[in-house]
Amino acid sequence: MTTHIAVDIGGTRMRAATYRLDSLTPIKIERIKTRKKGSTPQERLEKLIASVWPEDDEVAAIGIAVPGPVNCTTQTIEKAPNVPELSGLPISQMLQERFSVPTYLGNDANLAALGEWKFGAGRGHHYMIYLTARFRRRTWPYHGTTRWAGLRLRGARSLGNRSIRDCDCQMGRGRNF
Repeated sequence: MTTHIAVDIGGTRMRAATYRLDSLTPIKIERIKTRKKGSTPQERLEKLIASVWPEDDEVAAIGIAVPGPVNCTTQTIEKAPNVPELSGLPISQMLQERFSVPTYLGNDANLAALGEWKFGAGRGHHYMIYLTARFRRRTWPYHGTTRWAGLRLRGARSLGNRSIRDCDCQMGRGRNF
């Protein structure tokens, strides 16, 4: 059976899950701390993906949701506010070489908007706005406020501050959108 692996990189935790193509229910889920003495976030990410890798099933692709803006052309995180060690690294390429499957990187809020449009409350609608916000208790409302938006307006697809038609990456070619 063919599966996909979904990964969410956060400032304190990384999560990974394996899914069958025809199901929204995960087969296996793992969660680890993003940082640990003696290993880098990149090393921990590779171990996390390996921990959910199916023994008998084929993996078609790995999708990774990351905090901060993503360069779709180079598949790198431009600036990872929660995990600065990952900024500028060719994470997608590194994982693609390590696991020998296509690997795609996207901003976590953009991918949440895409998921909501494809599978959730936005399904079937021509207009949708998805907003995320995170407020740091100690500094709000002055510093540390993060906002991101994903939009779908009458067939025009826009994620974050870029039109995905302008983004030369697999997710932006409209094949799965």
